[in-house]
Amino acid sequence: YKCFFCDRKGIETGFQLKNIDLLVKEIERHSAGGVHAFWFCGAAINIDEDHIRNLCEEIIKRNIKVKWSGPLIPSTLRKSTYNLLHMAGCIHLKIGVETVNQDTLISLGKSITLRSIENCLKCSQGANIKNTITFMVGLPRERELDVVKKMAFIKKHKGLINSVKVFIFQVRIGAPIYQSAREFGLEIRPTKSGDQRYIE
Repeated sequence: YKCFFCDRKGIETGFQLKNIDLLVKEIERHSAGGVHAFWFCGAAINIDEDHIRNLCEEIIKRNIKVKWSGPLIPSTLRKSTYNLLHMAGCIHLKIGVETVNQDTLISLGKSITLRSIENCLKCSQGANIKNTITFMVGLPRERELDVVKKMAFIKKHKGLINSVKVFIFQVRIGAPIYQSAREFGLEIRPTKSGDQRYIE
């Protein structure tokens, strides 16, 4: 919950990891009902590397034939973990990059680096896992050069990237930036869209 645009802290009560046995039973139940592809919801599947490894090992042990995808923070993961993800049915990862400006990554409260992003892309492709990298535009203090850097990063790594998704930065009620908007040069106005989670 360190990232300044994340509103999960306002939605969820504390940090939670789902019990592996319950999660595997849920996957088995849905799989038996004819569902063979899953999207794992949550902040990221790799908040705790041991937890995702244990989940994968349980899926493999129980011989559950499913395909799945989930969100990933491009932090340091062992290469063997990517291989384990693939063996457990992972076919795609949505990797939250947001920006390739290291100073901005630090100000966002993200514990990732350009090196960890590149390593993540290499390891996921090496394990035969497709990816979508996500960026945000309109981040506070973002300059035109930052957008140019994002495009240059995509071109440089086009052999490792399967698709790119771009989100527009929005201030969410309950996110840390909502409380400190003025520090980032932002003026908060009531929303015109009607969606009460977001503000102008």
